[in-house]
Order: sequence, then structure tokens, then C-alpha cells
Amino acid sequence: MNGVRFGEKHSYDDFGLILSSKDYTPPKPKTEMVSIPGRNGYLDLTEALGVPVTFENGKWVFTFTLVNSNSTWVNVLNDLVNYIHGKKMRIILDEDNGFFYYGRCSINQYKSSKSLGTITIECDVDPFKTKI
Repeated sequence: MNGVRFGEKHSYDDFGLILSSKDYTPPKPKTEMVSIPGRNGYLDLTEALGVPVTFENGKWVFTFTLVNSNSTWVNVLNDLVNYIHGKKMRIILDEDNGFFYYGRCSINQYKSSKSLGTITIECDVDPFKTKI
């Protein structure tokens, strides 16, 4: 199955959501650059004190589709908002199920038409995935 497990619930098995797309933005390294008058460029002090490079959070954006009636969409959306929105949890991708990301999830966008609905979930995750 190609889906995502949020905490204890699976996107398809528990909500009937079909994963349409997923985008990952890797964490940016935290750098310390200093501008010195009379010097070209910046002085990079990121690792000057022998401390390894640290990173900001990464970001997952998942877009899901549900083919059903509007009344079912309302129920799924309500269940999803109650379970995921604003909460911090484990995120496990089916294709990489030996690891998990940990982060805060939020429902970013919801669109529906007569028989098709899409929902976008964004997750602000720790810089590194963890082995289960």
C-alpha cells in the first residue's frame, strides 16, 4: 500500500485517503556567517568551535484524494481534523516503514467537487528520521 501512517492511524486503511503526491523539503543547515569590514565575502564560523553542523526542521507535504460523496467527505474531514490537525506525532511512509519522522501536522487545504475531494497535510518534522 502506498500511504502514510500518522500516529496509530493509516491514511488509507483508517480514512480511505489515496496518496496523490508527497513532497519533502530537507532541513537547512544552520550556519553562522559574519561580515567583516574590509574583507570580501563572509567568514563562516559554523564549525569554528568544533561543534558539528546543526539543522532546522524538514517539511513533508502530502496530498490525498478521496472519491466519494460530499457527505462522506465531511465525515472524513472531521475525523482527520480531530485526529491530526495541530498534533505532534510519528509519521511513517509505507515505502520507508523501517523509519519514522516525528513532527507537528496540520491540514493545510481542502477542496471538493461533486465526486472528488483533495486534502493537503503539512508536517513540520525533526531534521532526521529515526529507526523503528
